[in-house]
Amino acid sequence: MIRVLIADDEHLIREALASLLDLHDDLDVVGQAASGDEALAVANATAPDVAVLDLQMPGPSGIDVA
Repeated sequence: MIRVLIADDEHLIREALASLLDLHDDLDVVGQAASGDEALAVANATAPDVAVLDLQMPGPSGIDVA
């Protein structure tokens, strides 16, 4: 099982991507975040295998979060 974190400041994009990833049996969306700071907190709490990060978010950018 691959654990995925999704971080994007656009709620609809984040929810749509999470819904699509949930269709795959080998993927588990373990967290979602709307900002760079929230992405860091969720990543520390959930320890995902993969993070899908928006490059331009409030707070630290996706590059800074990575």
